[in-house]
Amino acid sequence: MSARRPGRCRLLWLTSSCLPARICMGKRAAGDENGRTSTRRGILVLGVAVLGYGTMGRVHVEALRRIQGVRVVGIYTRRPVPGVWPAPRYDEMKPLVARKDVHVVDICLPTHLHLEAVQLAAECGKHIFLEKPLVRRPEQVPAIRDAIKRAGVQLMVGHVLRFFPEYQQLHRIALARGAKGVAGAARRSSMPAGEDDWYGDVGKSGGVVLDLSIHDFDFCRWTLGPVREVFCRTAAGGRYALTTLVHDNGSLSHIEGSWLDAPGLTMEFELAGKGYLLQYSSAAAVPLRVWTRGDDGAAAGAFRLPLGKTPYQRELEAFFDSLRRNEAPPVTWEAALESAAVAWAALRSAESRRPVSPKEVVS
Repeated sequence: MSARRPGRCRLLWLTSSCLPARICMGKRAAGDENGRTSTRRGILVLGVAVLGYGTMGRVHVEALRRIQGVRVVGIYTRRPVPGVWPAPRYDEMKPLVARKDVHVVDICLPTHLHLEAVQLAAECGKHIFLEKPLVRRPEQVPAIRDAIKRAGVQLMVGHVLRFFPEYQQLHRIALARGAKGVAGAARRSSMPAGEDDWYGDVGKSGGVVLDLSIHDFDFCRWTLGPVREVFCRTAAGGRYALTTLVHDNGSLSHIEGSWLDAPGLTMEFELAGKGYLLQYSSAAAVPLRVWTRGDDGAAAGAFRLPLGKTPYQRELEAFFDSLRRNEAPPVTWEAALESAAVAWAALRSAESRRPVSPKEVVS
């Protein structure tokens, strides 16, 4: 991904500082399984049930344990994992989700199990944090919508790029300069491991398009606006994809997703707009660079990032804060649906070998 550098370089050095943790009270006080109130150092504790203890489940549990005013009540998983458990293990979802001291259900299950888990949590009156994507197929959307609206609960979808400080800075700079241009994004890793190889089953995971590239679909849509057309090609049984997005404002996004790389994850993003070029690479010593024309200094300066907080902790804290304030979550299910629709359109484009509008797959 390369683009001509428009003018002189303003180099952004990212520095870190500690920020105080937010304390989440929740709508109701958490307690034991009989509903008795629990406190920790005088703070009402929010009880969280974690569904799934694979890669993302472990990441979420570790993040939750770092958040003040939060207690992991239990973890649901179908298979025991060796080692010391950070919370009681359940081999059935309902006994855990239905506990009176559970107020939020954190769903980290494989994509094809999202609908069932959301419906159960909503039926039990629990707020829901759901790892992306929203659901596997567009025809499942009405059931998700009806479940949360009927129960009157909040649902946030974990589009975590919005909580990476580097991507937040890219977003802010782009918006300040008109949020229009040509973007390039790449996300590469080795094939992820999952129970029963569910990642390798495109019918369950949606392949690299719905599981990996959706991160960049969401970020590009969030930054450059709605997408009107998608063109995609896949290879290697859905483990590699090249996708082009045409945005309503005329911007273009070119996105590469790969599960054919070496172990580890690399992320890259570039946006060339009128008078500026933004570049980010997770592998670079200085990951974020900005080139601009002119002397307005809009993109200059150092950025203070929260030390010790992962983006997963930051997104969970943001959700809990929204519950405490009785506000809509930072990433609503409707916003997540728009990003999922881009991914579904990409899958249909790869199959039909033609451009597809997201409106074709979600009415």
